[in-house]
Amino acid sequence: MKTIPLPDRHHLDSAEGWLGLGDHLSANEELDQITAELRAHPKVLELWLQIYLMAEKWEASVGIPPSGFVMPVTRMFFLKFFLMLTRILIAPFATGRWPTQNWLPPIK
Repeated sequence: MKTIPLPDRHHLDSAEGWLGLGDHLSANEELDQITAELRAHPKVLELWLQIYLMAEKWEASVGIPPSGFVMPVTRMFFLKFFLMLTRILIAPFATGRWPTQNWLPPIK
């Protein structure tokens, strides 16, 4: 794997730091400063994916080519799965509205 030279490595590290703080907009600005030739590096692509997931841009995150062993179909499955979990489990907390029907199966 090709190493990332220092000026771009600093931007990559800064983007990781911003993501760790939960600020995907600042992380996006840092990745925009990386030279065009290195934007296809697997580490940069993984950060783009994290930014898109944090911003809930599901369609854009599917367009990122997989790095390593993750296949696009698997990535799409997990994106849809986590989107479903977000809508079912987290949305009631955010909106203060709980489902009225019995949506969980009974435990036997």
